[in-house]
Amino acid sequence: MPTSKLVDASLGLRYIIIDLSKVDANVLDLNSAETEWLELFTRMASAKDAPKTKDPVIADVYSRLAVSALEKNFITEIATGMVTEAEISTRIGTARREGRDEAKLSAAEALLRDNDPVERVARVLKLPLEKVQELADKIAAEKVGK
Repeated sequence: MPTSKLVDASLGLRYIIIDLSKVDANVLDLNSAETEWLELFTRMASAKDAPKTKDPVIADVYSRLAVSALEKNFITEIATGMVTEAEISTRIGTARREGRDEAKLSAAEALLRDNDPVERVARVLKLPLEKVQELADKIAAEKVGK
């Protein structure tokens, strides 16, 4: 079994490192769970599919680590799905602008319902006259419909 020994003389510690990727699980006398874990460590980098296993944790590890089974443009696909900081800033700016526009329209509706003139509402709230007129027409139609 490939091993390597490390000694940290300053602390008096000794470590044994076992490279599990080089272990042949068939040679060892292990129970099936230990054997499956060793196979996982030896095969996961090159596995195309997860082996049949009764252990759901091992199956999950294979599904998460079987990167070689993914398409070659995996990184590109992931990067394409990521949102850049500039895009986040743009989305926040758009949301703010839409929020301000909604607030202005809500205020315009309240002023128009209080019979303020269309031109004054448009000027004070800095809204397009056409937009305020549409809103005034909608309010007038509601009043007629009642």
